[in-house]
Amino acid sequence: MSTKRVFVLGVLLVVLGSGLCAAADELPTVPGMRNMHFRTYSVLQGLPQASAMVMAQDSASFVWVATQDGLVRFDSYDFKVFKHHRDDPYSLSDNYVRALAPDRHGGLWIGARSGDLNHYNRWTGRFDHLSIHHQGGQSARSTGISALALSADERLWIVSGDGVLQWLDPGSRQVRRAPLGHRDVLEDV
Repeated sequence: MSTKRVFVLGVLLVVLGSGLCAAADELPTVPGMRNMHFRTYSVLQGLPQASAMVMAQDSASFVWVATQDGLVRFDSYDFKVFKHHRDDPYSLSDNYVRALAPDRHGGLWIGARSGDLNHYNRWTGRFDHLSIHHQGGQSARSTGISALALSADERLWIVSGDGVLQWLDPGSRQVRRAPLGHRDVLEDV
Protein backbone atom coordinates (compact mmCIF):
# COMPACT_ATOMS: atom_id res chain seq x y z
CA MET A 1 0.00 0.00 0.00
CA SER A 2 1.38 3.41 -0.89
CA THR A 3 2.23 6.04 1.72
CA LYS A 4 -0.49 8.32 0.36
CA ARG A 5 -3.16 5.59 0.79
CA VAL A 6 -2.01 4.85 4.34
CA PHE A 7 -2.15 8.57 5.19
CA VAL A 8 -5.66 8.97 3.70
CA LEU A 9 -6.85 5.82 5.51
CA GLY A 10 -5.39 7.15 8.79
CA VAL A 11 -7.13 10.52 8.37
CA LEU A 12 -10.44 8.77 7.62
CA LEU A 13 -10.13 6.65 10.74
CA VAL A 14 -9.40 9.70 12.89
CA VAL A 15 -12.33 11.64 11.40
CA LEU A 16 -14.74 8.72 11.71
CA GLY A 17 -13.50 7.94 15.21
CA SER A 18 -13.98 11.50 16.42
CA GLY A 19 -17.44 11.58 14.80
CA LEU A 20 -18.40 8.39 16.62
CA CYS A 21 -17.14 9.81 19.91
CA ALA A 22 -19.10 13.02 19.35
CA ALA A 23 -22.21 10.98 18.50
CA ALA A 24 -21.74 8.93 21.69
CA ASP A 25 -21.61 12.14 23.73
CA GLU A 26 -24.99 13.16 22.27
CA LEU A 27 -26.71 9.93 23.32
CA PRO A 28 -29.25 10.33 26.10
CA THR A 29 -28.11 9.12 29.49
CA VAL A 30 -29.92 6.38 31.35
CA PRO A 31 -31.05 7.34 34.85
CA GLY A 32 -28.81 5.69 37.43
CA MET A 33 -26.23 4.70 34.84
CA ARG A 34 -24.17 7.86 34.77
CA ASN A 35 -21.09 6.45 36.46
CA MET A 36 -20.46 2.85 35.58
CA HIS A 37 -17.79 0.93 37.45
CA PHE A 38 -16.40 -2.43 36.51
CA ARG A 39 -14.84 -4.92 38.88
CA THR A 40 -12.79 -7.93 37.84
CA TYR A 41 -12.78 -11.23 39.67
CA SER A 42 -10.28 -14.07 39.58
CA VAL A 43 -9.30 -17.16 41.53
CA LEU A 44 -8.11 -14.82 44.28
CA GLN A 45 -11.73 -13.80 44.94
CA GLY A 46 -13.13 -17.36 44.82
CA LEU A 47 -13.49 -18.48 41.22
CA PRO A 48 -12.33 -22.10 40.87
CA GLN A 49 -10.74 -21.42 37.50
CA ALA A 50 -9.81 -18.29 35.54
CA SER A 51 -11.65 -19.07 32.29
CA ALA A 52 -15.39 -18.50 32.10
CA MET A 53 -17.00 -20.69 29.43
CA VAL A 54 -20.42 -18.98 29.62
CA MET A 55 -22.42 -16.84 32.03
CA ALA A 56 -26.14 -16.52 32.74
CA GLN A 57 -28.40 -14.69 35.19
CA ASP A 58 -31.40 -16.42 36.73
CA SER A 59 -34.75 -15.06 37.94
CA ALA A 60 -33.36 -14.56 41.47
CA SER A 61 -30.60 -12.32 40.02
CA PHE A 62 -27.81 -14.81 40.72
CA VAL A 63 -25.07 -14.75 38.12
CA TRP A 64 -23.93 -18.24 37.14
CA VAL A 65 -20.48 -18.84 35.66
CA ALA A 66 -19.54 -22.06 33.89
CA THR A 67 -15.87 -22.97 34.20
CA GLN A 68 -13.64 -25.91 33.39
CA ASP A 69 -13.46 -26.68 37.12
CA GLY A 70 -17.01 -26.27 38.39
CA LEU A 71 -20.12 -24.13 38.32
CA VAL A 72 -20.12 -20.83 40.21
CA ARG A 73 -23.07 -18.89 41.64
CA PHE A 74 -22.38 -15.22 42.38
CA ASP A 75 -24.75 -13.13 44.51
CA SER A 76 -22.91 -9.79 44.06
CA TYR A 77 -20.91 -10.43 47.23
CA ASP A 78 -19.72 -14.04 47.39
CA PHE A 79 -19.02 -16.98 45.12
CA LYS A 80 -20.48 -20.42 45.79
CA VAL A 81 -18.74 -23.17 43.85
CA PHE A 82 -20.53 -26.38 42.87
CA LYS A 83 -18.46 -29.42 41.88
CA HIS A 84 -18.86 -33.12 41.26
CA HIS A 85 -18.47 -35.30 44.35
CA ARG A 86 -18.31 -39.04 43.79
CA ASP A 87 -20.11 -39.83 47.04
CA ASP A 88 -22.98 -37.38 46.40
CA PRO A 89 -25.47 -38.47 43.70
CA TYR A 90 -27.07 -35.00 43.78
CA SER A 91 -23.87 -33.10 43.01
CA LEU A 92 -22.91 -31.74 39.61
CA SER A 93 -22.18 -34.63 37.21
CA ASP A 94 -19.03 -33.09 35.70
CA ASN A 95 -16.82 -30.16 36.69
CA TYR A 96 -16.27 -29.05 33.08
CA VAL A 97 -19.41 -27.00 32.41
CA ARG A 98 -19.97 -25.75 28.86
CA ALA A 99 -23.56 -24.46 28.66
CA LEU A 100 -26.18 -22.78 30.89
CA ALA A 101 -29.87 -21.96 30.55
CA PRO A 102 -31.90 -20.56 33.46
CA ASP A 103 -35.58 -21.48 33.50
CA ARG A 104 -38.44 -19.30 34.71
CA HIS A 105 -39.05 -21.48 37.78
CA GLY A 106 -35.72 -20.53 39.36
CA GLY A 107 -33.89 -23.61 38.16
CA LEU A 108 -30.82 -23.82 35.97
CA TRP A 109 -30.06 -26.24 33.13
CA ILE A 110 -26.38 -27.13 32.85
CA GLY A 111 -24.66 -28.84 29.92
CA ALA A 112 -21.42 -30.65 30.66
CA ARG A 113 -18.50 -31.77 28.55
CA SER A 114 -19.32 -35.33 29.62
CA GLY A 115 -22.60 -35.13 27.68
CA ASP A 116 -24.73 -35.09 30.80
CA LEU A 117 -27.52 -32.61 31.25
CA ASN A 118 -27.95 -31.36 34.82
CA HIS A 119 -30.84 -29.42 36.31
CA TYR A 120 -30.24 -27.42 39.47
CA ASN A 121 -33.23 -27.05 41.77
CA ARG A 122 -32.65 -23.94 43.87
CA TRP A 123 -35.24 -25.02 46.46
CA THR A 124 -33.49 -28.31 47.28
CA GLY A 125 -29.94 -27.32 46.29
CA ARG A 126 -29.66 -30.57 44.30
CA PHE A 127 -28.68 -31.44 40.76
CA ASP A 128 -30.74 -33.94 38.76
CA HIS A 129 -28.94 -35.71 35.91
CA LEU A 130 -30.08 -36.77 32.45
CA SER A 131 -27.84 -38.55 29.98
CA ILE A 132 -28.40 -37.35 26.44
CA HIS A 133 -28.68 -39.99 23.72
CA HIS A 134 -29.03 -39.49 19.99
CA GLN A 135 -31.53 -41.57 18.07
CA GLY A 136 -30.30 -45.11 17.78
CA GLY A 137 -29.04 -45.03 21.36
CA GLN A 138 -25.72 -43.31 20.65
CA SER A 139 -24.68 -41.21 23.64
CA ALA A 140 -23.64 -37.57 23.47
CA ARG A 141 -20.82 -38.41 25.89
CA SER A 142 -18.18 -38.49 23.17
CA THR A 143 -18.82 -34.88 22.14
CA GLY A 144 -20.52 -33.29 25.14
CA ILE A 145 -23.11 -30.55 25.21
CA SER A 146 -21.99 -27.30 23.62
CA ALA A 147 -25.09 -25.07 23.88
CA LEU A 148 -28.48 -24.83 25.61
CA ALA A 149 -31.44 -22.53 25.00
CA LEU A 150 -34.97 -22.40 26.42
CA SER A 151 -37.89 -21.46 24.19
CA ALA A 152 -41.02 -19.64 25.35
CA ASP A 153 -42.90 -22.95 25.61
CA GLU A 154 -40.28 -24.26 28.09
CA ARG A 155 -38.69 -26.53 25.52
CA LEU A 156 -34.99 -26.94 26.20
CA TRP A 157 -32.91 -27.01 23.01
CA ILE A 158 -29.64 -28.91 23.24
CA VAL A 159 -26.72 -28.80 20.82
CA SER A 160 -24.12 -31.53 21.11
CA GLY A 161 -20.49 -31.01 20.19
CA ASP A 162 -20.92 -33.03 16.99
CA GLY A 163 -23.65 -30.73 15.63
CA VAL A 164 -26.80 -32.62 16.60
CA LEU A 165 -29.78 -30.51 17.68
CA GLN A 166 -32.20 -32.07 20.17
CA TRP A 167 -34.93 -30.86 22.48
CA LEU A 168 -36.14 -31.92 25.89
CA ASP A 169 -39.87 -32.40 26.24
CA PRO A 170 -40.68 -30.71 29.58
CA GLY A 171 -43.59 -33.02 30.34
CA SER A 172 -42.02 -36.41 29.71
CA ARG A 173 -38.37 -35.33 30.22
CA GLN A 174 -37.57 -37.30 27.09
CA VAL A 175 -34.94 -36.00 24.69
CA ARG A 176 -36.01 -35.92 21.06
CA ARG A 177 -33.87 -35.25 18.04
CA ALA A 178 -34.85 -32.27 15.89
CA PRO A 179 -35.62 -33.34 12.31
CA LEU A 180 -32.60 -31.49 10.93
CA GLY A 181 -30.05 -34.26 10.88
CA HIS A 182 -26.43 -33.38 11.43
CA ARG A 183 -25.48 -29.74 10.79
CA ASP A 184 -21.82 -28.79 10.49
CA VAL A 185 -22.68 -25.21 11.43
CA LEU A 186 -23.83 -26.40 14.88
CA GLU A 187 -20.45 -27.96 15.63
CA ASP A 188 -18.99 -24.51 16.33
CA VAL A 189 -21.80 -23.33 18.63
